[in-house]
Amino acid sequence: LGGAEDSAAALAEDLEALAGEVDGGLRRFGVVRHGSSGEEVFAMEVDGYGNFFFGDDANVPSLLSMPYFGYVGREDPTYLATRRLLLSNQTNPYFYGPSSVGLEGIGSEDASGKAGLGFIWPISL
Repeated sequence: LGGAEDSAAALAEDLEALAGEVDGGLRRFGVVRHGSSGEEVFAMEVDGYGNFFFGDDANVPSLLSMPYFGYVGREDPTYLATRRLLLSNQTNPYFYGPSSVGLEGIGSEDASGKAGLGFIWPISL
């Protein structure tokens, strides 16, 4: 079994290196300065040319679920800034009040326009 154990150890090493590369890319390209708040936040999408989209979707995985998956801690400053802006109807399709029948939750690009009539996604409750 020495060969199998060596192979598993080599695979684990390769995966750790890959995880480090992905983390480096996320930190280098996926952390952006938000246009209206000036805070550093995680972007939902980047295009490789310096442009980004800030938002989130009421699904998993999502920016809000990053601590759930163990990528960042719940007290990570970049995550907290991202969370604060995502849960604001000023910076993300976050709906509350009469348009959502008195409930609050995250909409999405699909649910925030004509297709979803400005309602929350039930999964965000």
